[in-house]
Amino acid sequence: MEDVFGCELDVEEADGFEVCDEPRYYFPGGSRLGGSNGLIVRFFRDRKERRWTGVFAYGRVGRSGIYPHPNCKDLVVISRGIAYVADPLAPQDTREIDIYPVYGVTAFSEERLLFLHDSSMLACLGAGGPKWRVRFESTDELQFAGRSGGILLVNVWMPNRQRFGTASIDTETGKCLNADLFLGVETRVP
Repeated sequence: MEDVFGCELDVEEADGFEVCDEPRYYFPGGSRLGGSNGLIVRFFRDRKERRWTGVFAYGRVGRSGIYPHPNCKDLVVISRGIAYVADPLAPQDTREIDIYPVYGVTAFSEERLLFLHDSSMLACLGAGGPKWRVRFESTDELQFAGRSGGILLVNVWMPNRQRFGTASIDTETGKCLNADLFLGVETRVP
């Protein structure tokens, strides 16, 4: 796990199950009885003693990985495209993030922002949780193109022009600053 926010979280991705005493939770739902196959993540206490193990159900496509949440308390676990926010101290508080399938993740460490995207939507998580989501009328995967100050640059397929264009997204508000170039741009704040 790359720690872009300077968090000190004790977790590891596991290759498989082994006999152990710590509680095991299956997500979505947090069942202790069983669930789907998925990404196995071990949560530790004091870097040695296991606290609990989570099995995060796989999606059908998309990225997998473990990322620090901008709040440095939670983790973002992505299991073949399904994104979850997991609280290492309270597994029962684990919840899904409403974006699927996640194809890309980018972090702005100074601003403490984490961006997730699928083929037509970009979601922003801040230290306080979800900040905004922007949906484009696009059929191809969004691509991060860089940044300029507080502006995120994202390459988006423009079906009306049959080519890619670069959308300029204000990282604070989620507003597309050049929305007139794109069809169906919609920003939502939770």
